[in-house]
Amino acid sequence: MQKFKKKVAVVKRWGEVERNTHISLKNRYAFFQVSKAASSTAKYYLQKYELSTTPWRRREPIVNSKLCSPHLSPFQVPEDQLSEVFFGDNFKRVTFVRNPYSRLLSCYLHRIKGDENSNSAKLLKNAMNIKTTKEIGFSDFVRFVCSQSPKDMDSHWRVQYDETLAKLVSFDFIGKQETLMSDISSMIALIYGVQPELNNENASPMRTGAKEKLRIYYTEELQIAVAEAYMNDFEYFNYSYDI
Repeated sequence: MQKFKKKVAVVKRWGEVERNTHISLKNRYAFFQVSKAASSTAKYYLQKYELSTTPWRRREPIVNSKLCSPHLSPFQVPEDQLSEVFFGDNFKRVTFVRNPYSRLLSCYLHRIKGDENSNSAKLLKNAMNIKTTKEIGFSDFVRFVCSQSPKDMDSHWRVQYDETLAKLVSFDFIGKQETLMSDISSMIALIYGVQPELNNENASPMRTGAKEKLRIYYTEELQIAVAEAYMNDFEYFNYSYDI
């Protein structure tokens, strides 16, 4: 695991791995969270089914509080078992991703313009050495984040190929935000071996409608910048470079 952690450190901090990896020892899977890619909704259903056979099955999931989650973090798992979680054949590894164009715009609308006190906005202010994000336009945001190294990026806009550790980890299921409910259904069926009953619950803390606003915000120059910086996302997760 120490060699693995050193490789991880090239693209992200281990504390982010702790925060964004959700492990079930009983059902033998790990969900690798990608922020701004339907992660709240995916966690909602995973927690709901994780709780379904417990005395707390009627409890409503608290999706964005790691302390209240029925899933474990890596630090809670013995190192020999943790190696099995990340690499073993007896564990399933699942994640959800999103079109890089709409994910980046959604992050800007929600985390930068929508909430100047968010951790993402604070990180951006520190990195750009500015006092407020109120005057940051989308073009300024895109150009800056596209110039960052993976490790310096915030998890909400880090290249998903790096955020999921796709170079190091093999996945059994990769869902997409664009086909959310059908992919949630497939993921639950794969993990729990049941055909799920979904209530179309969308647990997103803020819906930005980014997909419908792409042509409003993206110029050709910005599209090219994102296509280059997020090339691994377009290629590995099979997204079109066209808007």
